[in-house]
Amino acid sequence: MRMLFHVPRSIDPAARTGFHVRVPRMVRGFQALGYEVDLISGDASERRRLIAGAKKAILSGIHYDFLYAENATIPTLLTGKNHLPLHPFLDFGFFRFCKHNKLKIGLFYRDIYWKFPEFARKVTFFKRIVNRAFHFIDLRNYSRLCDVVYLPSREMEAQLPVIMGGAVRPLPPGIEKAGPPRLPREGKQGLDIFYVGGIGPFYDLGLLFRTVATTPFVSLTVCCRKADWDLWKGDYEAQPCERITVVHASGADLAPYMIKADLGILFLEPQSWRDFAMPIKLFEYLQYSLPVLGTKGTAAGTFIEENGVGWAIEYSEAALVKLLGEISSNPALLDEKTRAARTASDRHSWRERAATVAHDLMGAS
Repeated sequence: MRMLFHVPRSIDPAARTGFHVRVPRMVRGFQALGYEVDLISGDASERRRLIAGAKKAILSGIHYDFLYAENATIPTLLTGKNHLPLHPFLDFGFFRFCKHNKLKIGLFYRDIYWKFPEFARKVTFFKRIVNRAFHFIDLRNYSRLCDVVYLPSREMEAQLPVIMGGAVRPLPPGIEKAGPPRLPREGKQGLDIFYVGGIGPFYDLGLLFRTVATTPFVSLTVCCRKADWDLWKGDYEAQPCERITVVHASGADLAPYMIKADLGILFLEPQSWRDFAMPIKLFEYLQYSLPVLGTKGTAAGTFIEENGVGWAIEYSEAALVKLLGEISSNPALLDEKTRAARTASDRHSWRERAATVAHDLMGAS
């Protein structure tokens, strides 16, 4: 079995952001299914070389089962270093070639944050207008060329400003592999909760900090980038609490904190874009069989509820205090969610995400 995997930029294996994490894991997912993956990535000159090789292979009779692609956060035509559309026909021209040669095409559309004012304000008015126009060019091409467009969650489809010509299906992040065994709770007093992720205007942890400070049986560990903490720590250090610890770790270095914790935190203030966002951190918690606390009404909260891997509650201090008290007084609740999180490793692995794509595209008519 052989497939093509297209991404319109280089992949940095050292980066921890969504694009650079997800693409290698999907590649490994396809390889675990037995696929030989011909990856087309890199800058425009490298992609041109790889595309020429793929075209030559197809025309010489080499069989590819399908083309799977993932877009970048910025528009495809602006992914070069200078962000100018110097290669307007390279990537979409390849998609058209594949479609002409009867290859089914599936594409994962990463996010649509560019629609929302809070993100758009991060760039100048001119850049905002230009980026928006090129995002529409992307979506128009995907609508015409793709047999299936995948989204992080089913809720995101309502945000698409262009109607897709093919099927639209959810393909959230996955779990790489089950982490090491969790520490036993037997005889343990209190609750250890763990948050890993961003901190700042889009990730306000004020309510969480205040709740922990007034809830003596709860300890909180926050893991974020040091640069972010240095920038925003003034918002949190005014009311110090000895049960709150801030650390800076990533990758395998997260394991000790995941293993020690009783509950992973995705409990953040509702925002319009959280209605459909599906953070990779949710699945990293589940990798360690860690039950997750999310916000009711968000896509992540809905996933948590539907899969029984934690709790999704209203975003309020009263609701948080109530839930933490219930868990502390009835540890069996936590044990039940831990077992559910453990079984999620197989059902939501990256291999299963790749299998979904293969099934969809091999069966597409």
